[in-house]
Amino acid sequence: LEFRSKPYAMGGTSCGNQVAVCIKEIFGKEMDVLSWDYGMTTGSALSKVELYLYRASLLPSRPAFMLLDSHPRYDGVVDYMRDSLGRSAFGFKSSAAQKVYLKFPDSQGKTPQELDQMPTHVAGFRCDKGIEKGSAECDQRKYTMDANPNEPCNKRKYRVGWHPGWKVHAFTGNLLTLFLTEILHDALELIETEGSSDPQVLLTQLQAADDEDYKLFTNTTLPSKFFDADLKDIDDIPNHVIYNQPNLCHTAILPADIRYQGVLTETTDPTETTGSYESYDQGYQYNAVAKKDNAELDAMPVVWEPNLYQQTCTKYRVQIDYQNFFVANQFGGTRLLLPNPSEVEYYQMPQQDPLEGYIVMCLARCGWRCPADTLGWDKIRDDDNGGQSKPGSLSVTVNDVPVTGYSKFSEDCAFLKHAQGHKWESNSDAKYDIRPKTTGNFILRISAIVIW
Repeated sequence: LEFRSKPYAMGGTSCGNQVAVCIKEIFGKEMDVLSWDYGMTTGSALSKVELYLYRASLLPSRPAFMLLDSHPRYDGVVDYMRDSLGRSAFGFKSSAAQKVYLKFPDSQGKTPQELDQMPTHVAGFRCDKGIEKGSAECDQRKYTMDANPNEPCNKRKYRVGWHPGWKVHAFTGNLLTLFLTEILHDALELIETEGSSDPQVLLTQLQAADDEDYKLFTNTTLPSKFFDADLKDIDDIPNHVIYNQPNLCHTAILPADIRYQGVLTETTDPTETTGSYESYDQGYQYNAVAKKDNAELDAMPVVWEPNLYQQTCTKYRVQIDYQNFFVANQFGGTRLLLPNPSEVEYYQMPQQDPLEGYIVMCLARCGWRCPADTLGWDKIRDDDNGGQSKPGSLSVTVNDVPVTGYSKFSEDCAFLKHAQGHKWESNSDAKYDIRPKTTGNFILRISAIVIW
């Protein structure tokens, strides 16, 4: 057996709705276990958790789910996915982990020499009842530091009190490893005691059982208890399409498999899996395209903004998550023609009418605060008038049909609407030609276009 673990964590990001509807483009098409660790940013929005699990269940590999740092409020979602829909879902209880944390040796009051004699993963882990905090013995060892006190990485961004340090991450990783090993051992024991002597017969039986569970999931009614409230308010979008039908997410955010494989920017052979966070098309630096007429480009440019990067810390890789985006401006010379040929091939989309025609646009975040010239939903959408387009800031067309409104779909996203409703017709090539144009000097930062 070959074990592979791929990092896709994103700081300050909720699991929904953008991440939830972009599962395969962000995490990839093939995995056996998908972890969820969005408790701090998702909070009590249980509909986002359920949408995330629904969309992930559509992956060809039918992964199991592991909810990390799982608060009791998520128990109902996990139980429903497992017991009612036949999906493999597990919760890593934060309250149980806390009890284990307190069994670590206390580092408080230890001398530097005594701490140096302790295992590296233990020294500074617990100080009294504080984990990686509570006194200098823990505070000063929470983050990795270079021996050179003048190394810029020692003052890198995003080291805030509510973020865990490397020892908590390592502890969680060890627990996950032990858990995966244990369930693998349990499976082997079950095969030995209850399985057929013919491995092929046993495999066929297990696949048949899994197919029945999957059929139960795909044929089930939609969630009623944790249903997305924004979607529920939209009358002309069939809800089962959003939860259970194939879609395409054209997203610029990182980390994302669609970026690593060159599918988004069509820079590598989509049949080859070679990319990673070490090697991908980074797109354009913000100042190179934001205020210019980019009509010569084949597609709306993918943009990265230096201010969101660890510019002074270059000795170590300390960040792979970035809010990259597509940029649109007053010149209106660029477009997104979707799906692009690489997406059709990589995701094995049917050539004729592969999508229903419901389109979501998600806007990018800008760190703590966006510049004054950035268009947000407050400048684009009139929430007091049914999400109608506000005049004077942005115009968007889809296959030359004007967008007249934006129906909210969580904080960052909205369904595009025309005069007759939310369903858009593809062109003669089964594509959607999306062209945004701002007014004045405004800049539109689009993190994703999602089409069902």
